[in-house]
Amino acid sequence: MQRNYLRDLPQGLLALIKDIGGEADRNNLDAYAVGGFVRDIFLGKENLDLDVVIVGEAIPLARRWAEKRRAQIRSYDRFGTATVFLENRYRVDFSSARRETYPSPGCLPKVEKGSIQDDLFRRDFTINALAVSMNKKSFGALIDFFSGQEDLAKGKIRVLHQESFTDDPTRILRAVRFEQRFQFRLERQTACLLKKAAGKKAFLSVKPERYFAEFKKILMEKDPQRYLRRLNGLGELRFLGLKSAVDFHLVGRVEKRRSSLEKESLGNEEESWWIIFFMALVHHESKRNVARMTSRFNFKSVDRKKLKESQEIERLGARLAKPDIAPSQIYRLLRSRDRESVLFLWLTSTGKNVQKNIRDYFLHYEPVKLYVDGYDLMKLGVEGERVGKMLKYILDKKINGCLRTRDDEWQLAKRLTEKER
Repeated sequence: MQRNYLRDLPQGLLALIKDIGGEADRNNLDAYAVGGFVRDIFLGKENLDLDVVIVGEAIPLARRWAEKRRAQIRSYDRFGTATVFLENRYRVDFSSARRETYPSPGCLPKVEKGSIQDDLFRRDFTINALAVSMNKKSFGALIDFFSGQEDLAKGKIRVLHQESFTDDPTRILRAVRFEQRFQFRLERQTACLLKKAAGKKAFLSVKPERYFAEFKKILMEKDPQRYLRRLNGLGELRFLGLKSAVDFHLVGRVEKRRSSLEKESLGNEEESWWIIFFMALVHHESKRNVARMTSRFNFKSVDRKKLKESQEIERLGARLAKPDIAPSQIYRLLRSRDRESVLFLWLTSTGKNVQKNIRDYFLHYEPVKLYVDGYDLMKLGVEGERVGKMLKYILDKKINGCLRTRDDEWQLAKRLTEKER
């Protein structure tokens, strides 16, 4: 009797998979859960991104299924793929089984319809080339053409063919990411192929922004320092075009302090941690070189601004280091700056006053709100620019601890108004 590899999934997820499989059955199509989702089943890790391969046309099936569930769908006709977004945090990616060929190293592949074996063969590593049937007749059956299950058990990262890193050099970054995340090791021949591709600067055959997009995933890992050290040892950080050596001590300081910051609920998943770690990587670079990098990798303007701010934090740190600086001054210094650049200063500064003042800003000053507002002041006869200036003055007083209640604020507003008459 064949083993059902899906049976131990949470009931909600299991029902979701059965529902998709039922839709495929009604349309006489074979459906498979594939890739990282299946890999993480074996590793006992939660993965809310379900990848589904349909042997046939995936988009029409995805649309019918999404319509029945009243879910949002985004389709990409050119690639034969669709993504369905569900309310319970699950995201389901549908794609048609396909085979790929690479006309030249590093370029995007040419795609044509294929079998499930073709689709799995185009994957990066054997541990990501596993599939599990979603159809009722074979529900939960494992498809493993390339011994991926065995490599998972042995903790090996292995490519599927010798041209893998040449065809797509971003797989070098993915190999290191999976190796370090799961504490696996590169299979011997895979290690040789990777070092050979790295030595030849294979990244030069890939568009810079595409290579950086894969590198960004490494910066988004929980503790990226060891990933970066590994890449540095392979010579892969050369693609960044750094002029100075990487300060791994600075990266490590960010990594170490991040955990304490999160314990105080001051760091959360919405923070752009990848850019904070990138700030540490490029902190000793010239402004000109950082600007050159952000242009080459096609950074968004908001991220360019954050990086620029991070290079000017020494002056900000010097002002925050003063022992007699008022809370309202700290507030005014920091409120106009991007949160990530302020966090970077806090995480990297060695000055105790700087750390304390930034911590106080996040915990005590930033959350402060006034009870009185512009309408209240206008009722008192305040007009024009004076409204904003008076609100700012009242807020500064409150941040400095001089006001506690709504009546305190109201009385101050009346005194200020009377003084102007």
